[in-house]
Amino acid sequence: MCGITAICFWGQSMQKNSVQEALIKSISSVFGIGYSPFLAGTMASLAGFLLYIFFIRDNRIAHMVSVLIITFIGFAVSARAEKIFARKDAREIVIDDLNGMLVGLLCVPYSLKLSILGFIIFRIMDGLKPYPIYKMEKLKGALGVMGDDLVAGFYTNIALQLFLWLSAIKFCR
Repeated sequence: MCGITAICFWGQSMQKNSVQEALIKSISSVFGIGYSPFLAGTMASLAGFLLYIFFIRDNRIAHMVSVLIITFIGFAVSARAEKIFARKDAREIVIDDLNGMLVGLLCVPYSLKLSILGFIIFRIMDGLKPYPIYKMEKLKGALGVMGDDLVAGFYTNIALQLFLWLSAIKFCR
């Protein structure tokens, strides 16, 4: 009797772990975008861009809450996803790219042209990895996965805010 109980509990725990792994894979890959054979990070950034354009562009509170929730979830799942995929910052993990894109457009007044510029700047920042982005990427665990794209998002946001400020000075003359 005791052996049967142990098998039942063992089977349940194995089933729970596989469901948990599937959920972590799904969330960290932004529901499969990370499995794209074509520039998975860019596709996730595009998903963030489209999420912004179609759903949260006119609502700063929704934008801020979205960034906070995705950041929290990203930190919660990315280190576990690295273990599941058995690679540091596995290419399938793209929740960081989605989040970084949303950070890049945070508190930027909506304009389609400005949003497209933000997408381009974010992809450049994420690709070139200027200081300290490349240092963040080398960190272990969730901070290494999420950190570099958060900083790339901040850099993108600063560049867009600077662009707006400089264009306002130019147009005021």
